[in-house]
Amino acid sequence: MSNNKAIYNNHLIALHESGFEISDGETDITNWSVVASENQLVGRVSELIFDESTHRVVYLVVDINGKPLNLISRSVIVPIGLAEIDRKENLVIIPVLTVGHLASLPTYEQGKITIDTENAIRSVFARTHGVVYVGHELAYRPNAPEEEYLDDEKPYHSRRVINDHTSLKEEIRENIIRVKETVKKMERDLEKLD
Repeated sequence: MSNNKAIYNNHLIALHESGFEISDGETDITNWSVVASENQLVGRVSELIFDESTHRVVYLVVDINGKPLNLISRSVIVPIGLAEIDRKENLVIIPVLTVGHLASLPTYEQGKITIDTENAIRSVFARTHGVVYVGHELAYRPNAPEEEYLDDEKPYHSRRVINDHTSLKEEIRENIIRVKETVKKMERDLEKLD
């Protein structure tokens, strides 16, 4: 019997169950098709996993369409740093992702991302050509000089920043109040002209 206790990363939560949302100007890629290497359609994005402490999306939950790939249909998590977004076609392209990677990735269990899970994901991609570490995260940037990836302070790949619903509501309320004040002022100015 093993004495190993699962250590969960409690900062990682599913976006759509969290009370947070995608920032204005960013695209919600949920339900977009996922294309792997060799333009192979492998599934769709069913959820985004973000780090509650940094408000950055770190993983995509990909529902694998297993039958055409000779795999079991299931959900896996893939580091967002490996993904490229095609907004015209509503596609998430992961150029380094192969069927072998999909077969090797651990199955995603909602709310159960452990340190071991994250290490298993990193080990699946660690030896893939073009995949490098940026801080503690994986990224795909085949044309960038390797020394650029050594500085954790530089943001080399885009991340979706998450806003709290309550702060967004407050901002909307403030905007409504400003608009009402402007309309009242315009009405007073109009009365003065009469």
